[in-house]
Parts: sequence; structure tokens; C-alpha cells
Amino acid sequence: MALKEQAYPMKPAMNFVTRVTLLSIILFSQFGAFSQTDFRPGFIIKNNNDTIHGLIDYRGDPRNSKKCDFKESKNSEVQEFLPFSIKGYRFNDSKYYVSKTFKSNYIEFRIFFEFLVDGIADLYYYNDGVDPHYFIEKANGELFELTNEKKRVQVEGTEYIEDSKKYIGLLTFAFSDCQQIFPLINKAKLDDKSLIEITKKYHDYVCNGERCIVYEKQVPSVRIRIAPFISMNSSSLRIGNNTLYENVKFGSANYPSVGLSLNTSLPKASEKLSFQLSGEIGKIYSHGTGTNSSEFEEVHFHATLIGLKGGLKYTYPVGKIRPTLLIGGDLIELVNKDSRRIGEYQYYNTIYTSEIRDVPSPDFLFGYHAELGFDFLITSSITAFFNLGYVSSVNSKSSWESQSRVDNYSSAYLKTVQFSVGIYL
Repeated sequence: MALKEQAYPMKPAMNFVTRVTLLSIILFSQFGAFSQTDFRPGFIIKNNNDTIHGLIDYRGDPRNSKKCDFKESKNSEVQEFLPFSIKGYRFNDSKYYVSKTFKSNYIEFRIFFEFLVDGIADLYYYNDGVDPHYFIEKANGELFELTNEKKRVQVEGTEYIEDSKKYIGLLTFAFSDCQQIFPLINKAKLDDKSLIEITKKYHDYVCNGERCIVYEKQVPSVRIRIAPFISMNSSSLRIGNNTLYENVKFGSANYPSVGLSLNTSLPKASEKLSFQLSGEIGKIYSHGTGTNSSEFEEVHFHATLIGLKGGLKYTYPVGKIRPTLLIGGDLIELVNKDSRRIGEYQYYNTIYTSEIRDVPSPDFLFGYHAELGFDFLITSSITAFFNLGYVSSVNSKSSWESQSRVDNYSSAYLKTVQFSVGIYL
């Protein structure tokens, strides 16, 4: 009699959390060097107005407003500058930061404001990591913060929350000497594009000859990219604690799939992190064999696999070739299933065959996935990507409950190595 492989009920929650935690630690430690620094050409302006050119660490708006890490050359030591230890700093042909103070709830803050417009009135921007803040400064040094607080209103007994649009009144007051732009102010939005336009228009109306300078780097608040892709997959299926499958070992199933990714990022907050949602479809065929006592077993499993993945993507932001790392969760649905189990046994000199069609199998599996790869910039708007991924999924117990022939603790595991190629549009 052949030895039977004994399987025990797994603890999915514990295994899932543990594996995701360990995998995250290992993969992020490998990419730690990329995430620590991003030095770009720029210069600092000292308090005596001297300018020193070198490299400045770029970390996104919240971090850039708190401090400036500067080195004069690639191999020089890093110098840290806080607001007012220098007058300001700028990335070449890009963002420009200046030391400023402002008060909030009677507390004074010292910050590097991003300088957006230099004119008769100056426009500044600051992001604290939660909300964007905009400030107008007039020639007399008076600083106005443009706010848009929420307020509660009652309409026919129903309470609503709406924008106060307080910033429109503040803009009207700040630019009260230029009634020509009042219609534009009344349509203003609290964002870079609208406020830069208004500030520049004000300058053009009231200034005689002095040029208005716009320093803003054209970065969208939200960036959404769509990426079609194709993948080559190699999956291994294992089903345990089930009398129909307990001696069956499945071989690797190799199959292609096609899909579409939706990548969403907030470039003003971070050029490195984005959230990615992907959907794909492919047809899987897995073949397994085994022996049970004197009986030979063979299982053929066909299904259409529909996968949904979501995760956080890190992209190294410099260079034409940019390493990437993605970690997240996945959900797999198996549809159009066609499965059969064939058993053969010999009695005296006669071989008998039995066949069971529609062998029970899970409908849904869930788990985690990780991808390492790189993005290759073809043009400013088109990027190709190449990823090597690993997906580990287990069945949800409820997906077996409607199949009465399945044992109480049946478990399915699907592990996939995936190579994907696609293009962001």
C-alpha cells in the first residue's frame, strides 16, 4: 500500500500576515538604498545672498518644506539646512523654496515655502503631508493664507456640508486695488493653476514694466496612467485535506494571460509612491497524478482564471531605467471550470476505469503578491515595464461550502511565478 501524504488544516490568517510581513521586510530592505536619497542638481542661497551650486536631495513637498540636504559634489559630505539657516534653495529649472514664517492658532512656524510666483504679489505653496496650503504676500510683507474651511448648512431640514470658499474673500481683499480681476477671482479654485493665473494677471494689471516670474514646476496633482500588459505564468496547484485529491500531485501549469493596470499617483506629494490596481484573465490547465492503494489516479483541471490585484508601488525616480517594487493583495476567481478525476485499478487480469466529472474545486482564492522590475522611459509620456512577480493564494472556506462532496477542511493553494511586459500610456 502506498503511503498517503497527511495534510492538516492550515491557519490562513496567521500564515498570511506572517508571510506578508516577512516578505515586505526582505524586499524593502533590498530597495532601501534607492528610497533613502534622490540628489538632483540645484543650488542653495545663503543668508548673505551667496549662491552655491551642487546636489539637493529631492523627497516630495512635505519633506522639502522641512529641510534641505545639500552636497557640493557627488562624493561630498551631506550638509543639512533648516529654514532660515539659508535664505532658500532651488532644483535646476524646477522647484524653488524660500525660508518663511507663518502663524497658525497663535503658533509660529518656520518653513521652506515653495515659491510659485514672484511679482507685485507673491504666491507660495506648502504641503504638511495632509493638506495643501497657499499664501499670498503683498509688497508690504503682509501674508494671507488662502483657506477653504468646511461649513454645515441646513436646507429644508436636511444638513449638508459645503465649502466655505473663504479664499475668494481673501483674494478680493488682497487684490482690492485691481477690480478688473474680480470676475476671475469669483471663479477661482484653490489649486496651483487657478491661483497662479490670478496672481500673474494681477501683476500684469498693476505693474509697469517689471516682469512677473513663475517658478512653478508643472506637476499634476493627480496622475493616472493605464497600462495594457501580457504575462507568462507558471503555476503550481495543491489541494489538501480532501479524499478526492489527497494523493494527487499537480505539475506546473504554464499559460499566458492578458490584463490592464491602472496606476494612480500624487506627484506633488511623492514622485516615488503610487497605488496600482490590475485585472487580468487567462486559461489554466493543471494535470495531476497519484496512487491510492492499488488505484492510479489522474486529475485534469481546466478553468478560466480572473485575477484582481491591488498594491503599493515604489519607483526609483531618476534615470531612463528605474527599478520598481510592488507589494499588495490579490483575489482570484476560477470560472468555466471543467475538471475530471480518472481512476484505474486492476482486478486479476482486468483493468477497470472510473471517472468522476466536475470534481469539486474552489471558486475564489485570495492572498498576496510581490513584483520586482524596472520601468524604461521611452518618451516623457510613454513608459515600458518589465516585472518578475510571485503570487501566493489560498481558497476561502466559503467557496467550498456549496459543494457537499468536499471535506470540511479542504484547502487549495495556488502559487504562481509571473513575468509581465507592458506599457504605461
